[in-house]
Amino acid sequence: MRRLAASIARSTEVARTLPGRLSRSLAPTREGRKRRLANLALLGLALVPFVIAWATLHGRGGQGEWQVVQELAPPWTLATADPAPAPLGLLGARVRFDRHRVQAPSPLGCRRASYQWLQQPRAAAVLVALPDSPAAQAESRAAALGLPAQVTTLRVDCGEARFDYHRVGDELLAVVGGRLLRLGP
Repeated sequence: MRRLAASIARSTEVARTLPGRLSRSLAPTREGRKRRLANLALLGLALVPFVIAWATLHGRGGQGEWQVVQELAPPWTLATADPAPAPLGLLGARVRFDRHRVQAPSPLGCRRASYQWLQQPRAAAVLVALPDSPAAQAESRAAALGLPAQVTTLRVDCGEARFDYHRVGDELLAVVGGRLLRLGP
């Protein structure tokens, strides 16, 4: 009889602790099922803000929205006799990098965009932007743009075209059609 009384006393003490409460809520009784459903409902309710945040970020999935704040001829064309390329007319245009497309005026906009972040030397960034540029001048041209020694580049591949946006501080630089575009947040 004493053993039975001790066992009952231990079981009520265990039920007051967290593992005891969990074992009671998982018990195959009607009360256990109700508690399990209540616990699942509370867990689901607690996860709702995280699911909304994840869906919002995943749905956007892009790289933000930028505005063309400056469009000019690259500095090295000013020092030479080469004529500066014609303006693209993109000053003030908004460039929005959505998940799978770039919303922007032509030639920057595209429907099927894929993004890739790269770390590359600044001379390589200039050579990619200006493939007809002599390799010997790439380093001086990169320095004229104000690019750091290692450049973080957002490469946007649109299938038929590829654009590289180089991060300089809180701005992006891109060379498009022989013109230098500076994009600000």
